[in-house]
Amino acid sequence: MRAEHDERTGLLRCDDEGLEALLGHSDGPGTIWADDRTHAALDAVTGALAQGRLVVGGADGVLDHRWWVAPGAAAFFLAVGDGCGDLVGAHPTHVPGRLARLVHLGPRRVDGVRAPHAVDPELLEDALHPSDLRRSSALTALDAHLAWRLDVQGTADDPSAERTMTVLDGAHGLWLVGSETPIALHPTTGTAIWRRLTTVLA
Repeated sequence: MRAEHDERTGLLRCDDEGLEALLGHSDGPGTIWADDRTHAALDAVTGALAQGRLVVGGADGVLDHRWWVAPGAAAFFLAVGDGCGDLVGAHPTHVPGRLARLVHLGPRRVDGVRAPHAVDPELLEDALHPSDLRRSSALTALDAHLAWRLDVQGTADDPSAERTMTVLDGAHGLWLVGSETPIALHPTTGTAIWRRLTTVLA
């Protein structure tokens, strides 16, 4: 179990076991629960109405980020590798912006005309695979340098509601993975993804 608290920044670095050990225990070790910033982040996790996972795959590996939104508060568990992450608090309105930064969302210059086209679902799975070889091969075949999937569960009105979206980012711009069968990639833009992102989180 790992749980390291930085009193200066309020940042809590821990693994899953450390996070689970802290949740629901207001008499936690050291200064963790005495720090209002860390306490608020932990409370956001336990009181969340919506939660999500953002898995990002690229040349350097796969990062599995998680986040929670509670009334008036939110928290992120930002993956840093080796099974650990940084728990940080945020305001609920800042969640879309933080997620956008994690996937480097922004304008893309695209030359030529793009059209929807079918894609092998196994390549999409491998684009987020922990194996460097499988992930690299899949990203090359998909002509992408980054793949990410956002899964969201719960809203203020319906805790069982589920939404998801998968995006590829490459030299030929952004592509949204469709929900149809067979699966197809649809050309999109940073602005469209941003709008969809905020809708998915609503």
